[in-house]
Amino acid sequence: MQLLKPCGFEGSLRTLQHYISGLRKVQGLLPVRIKVAQTLPKVVDLQSPPFTPRQAAYLVVLKPENRQAEETDLLERMMQHPDVLLLVELADEFLQLLRQRQADAFDDWLLKAASCR
Repeated sequence: MQLLKPCGFEGSLRTLQHYISGLRKVQGLLPVRIKVAQTLPKVVDLQSPPFTPRQAAYLVVLKPENRQAEETDLLERMMQHPDVLLLVELADEFLQLLRQRQADAFDDWLLKAASCR
């Protein structure tokens, strides 16, 4: 098609296929058959359901002593990314403020969080 467009061909691929098919028929040639695989290969074979943002947030707010080993490993893998590491650290500090009822330290935490942009 790319070779025909500069020559002035304005038809579609289907038009070209129909024309070539007619030529082959007149010349007594067999039609060209493109073999298509009966089953397409899977792009991804999920062994478990995908990890969702909601599940990630749950791991962040879960107390460390309440996390199972698998959850701790998953959170550690997430924290290998510097942005996620910063987010988890800020969330931990915020949760400590809430759990220990330290309302006076909230303004400092908020300034720290705002400066992380």
